[in-house]
Amino acid sequence: MGSKRFRNKLKETFSRKRIIKFLDKQGFYIVLFICICIISVTTFWASRGNLGDLPKQLGLGQQSEDHQLSDEFPDELPEDIEIEVQDVITSDEGEVEQDIGGQKQEEQQAEKQQAEERQEDKRHKEAYAQPSSKVAMAAQGKTVKQEEVQQQQQLKLEPASLVMPVAGRVIKEFAMDKLIYCNTLEQWTTHPGIDIKAEQGAQVKAAADGRVAEVGEDGKLGIYILIDHGGGVRTRYANLSTKNMVSKGEEVKKNQIISGVGKTANFEISDAPHLHFELIHNDVPIDPTPYLAGLN
Repeated sequence: MGSKRFRNKLKETFSRKRIIKFLDKQGFYIVLFICICIISVTTFWASRGNLGDLPKQLGLGQQSEDHQLSDEFPDELPEDIEIEVQDVITSDEGEVEQDIGGQKQEEQQAEKQQAEERQEDKRHKEAYAQPSSKVAMAAQGKTVKQEEVQQQQQLKLEPASLVMPVAGRVIKEFAMDKLIYCNTLEQWTTHPGIDIKAEQGAQVKAAADGRVAEVGEDGKLGIYILIDHGGGVRTRYANLSTKNMVSKGEEVKKNQIISGVGKTANFEISDAPHLHFELIHNDVPIDPTPYLAGLN
């Protein structure tokens, strides 16, 4: 009874009508799937057969393949081959490298400038601190012949024949035969003139009639004026405020205003405002104190 019912249900499920209806609805996809499977299997087997016969068809053996590979990749490269590698930089990379290069160049320039300034400062200190041979001898306890000193200091100037170039008192004396302490250089040095304390901007006057020999500026004296009075006698005025009041070759008169007191002398920058004044005879600095009238 049960088997009969099962057969009837199976016959009902797989009845001709149901099969025809299923094939009518899904038949196209079934046929397409079968075709794809057939084509895939055929292609697979055909490919295997062709690959296996390819060396024989071409007439190439293993030796030919090895020969071809050895031709393409030689064991050693010729020494005369030149390989040129060209870097390609994108615009962004180029801008970054340019910025880095510019920054490095600026740093190098700043370091170079600082080194030059340090070297220049050292040279100025050495030049100013370096005593003459005679002063060095005196500093070492050796004497200088009195005849040579008298010969150097023979001037055709009467005592108190020079006017004070600026009103004030001497704060640093002449010292070429001994050493005095320099606050700026922080060492013992010679001093080829006198420093006369005065307010910054105070008028500086010519000590005597003469002709302007030099007007300039350097790292030690700052702005300076050199006047030639004839007979080998010259006066130097340094640490000035301006060099525009007189010019080289100009004739000046005693008491004529030639500049003002400044603060331009680097080797005396730590001192109070003053005029650095020198008296020179035959290129040798001498003490101007006895020749200045009204010196305080």
